[in-house]
Amino acid sequence: MAMLCKAIFIYFVFINFTLCQITQSRKPLVSFGELQELKLDDKLGGVEDIEVDQLGNGGFLVGNQHSVARISPSLKVDILAGQESETSFGDGPGHFAYFGIVRDLVQINNGSDIIIADLTNNCIRKVERRSGLHPQVSTFVGECRTRGHVSDPVSPSDAKLTRPLKLLHIPEENIFYYLLDGVILKHNLTSNLISLMYKDLDFFIGAYTILMDSQNRYMYVNHAGGVSKFDTRSANWTKVLVAGLPHSNWRQLVDGTLPRARFGQLTGMVWLIQDQVLLVCDYRSALRVVNLEDNEVSTICKCQHGRSRKFITGGLDKCQVDSPLTAKVIDGLIYIGESSIHTDGHILTLTYCEFNTQYTRVVKKVTPVV
Repeated sequence: MAMLCKAIFIYFVFINFTLCQITQSRKPLVSFGELQELKLDDKLGGVEDIEVDQLGNGGFLVGNQHSVARISPSLKVDILAGQESETSFGDGPGHFAYFGIVRDLVQINNGSDIIIADLTNNCIRKVERRSGLHPQVSTFVGECRTRGHVSDPVSPSDAKLTRPLKLLHIPEENIFYYLLDGVILKHNLTSNLISLMYKDLDFFIGAYTILMDSQNRYMYVNHAGGVSKFDTRSANWTKVLVAGLPHSNWRQLVDGTLPRARFGQLTGMVWLIQDQVLLVCDYRSALRVVNLEDNEVSTICKCQHGRSRKFITGGLDKCQVDSPLTAKVIDGLIYIGESSIHTDGHILTLTYCEFNTQYTRVVKKVTPVV
């Protein structure tokens, strides 16, 4: 992973404990540096997901609203499949295919296949990439443009989905988890059967992102009001609240202990320290640090709504995000994709470091490899 990312950018890295600013009040585990904009050669739509391209020689794959785009090491944006500004449905060659809203993407088979959650077409799609051939788009799970629910185990072609949101691949167990609107499904790739694991259409609203712990046992889900977890090895899944409230968005964001914290509309989520510290995107223009180890929630880069909506780069004393949708950690750097509602879609980066490491690595300057 490190070598792959070094092919994308030249990092001028040095040891300095002062450039990462501490955010937790008692025993901080994570500190942050500066929020920066990644300068691309073209504007993006709303950036719903960011992944290192496993197939190419460096670069990223981006869920770009209605398409899948590749950002090359020279920061050139190319559309692999779908239409940049048109929403519809259509399988076939990538440049003729159509998507609804690309909410998430996962690479399998060393990047040869990209699995995509197509939110508004109510299905999961696949983009096949083979050497020397144009990408081909097909349906992976569900009947596109048809809404429905899974009750009993069914094959992928017989499954009916409603608003697939996020995909979670566990290669060690050869399974996928699919987060839908109020539902979590499990796709056993060995038996090729899809089963219902959890359903709560009343109190499991606004779910957006799923993550696993280091043992692939506990699944963390952010949703309206906070963050919960499930024990995936239990016979009956039960939602256990970790932070915030069960099912309520709050206009006023509140920091503090995990049960007292108040969240707005949560979107992206990523581990900063596995099993200990989460970074959660609050669509109401903030990044929330959920410190499970220290039982505390704090806020960074919060937008001041009295001014025109726009992100502001810089340190924690001035940085602001606009409408963050996703966050991914790649080679020790946080990549943040934002909505295109208020501005053109763009990608931000935020440096961070662990407080208890022997040294602190901070990106001083990012220079594209041309």
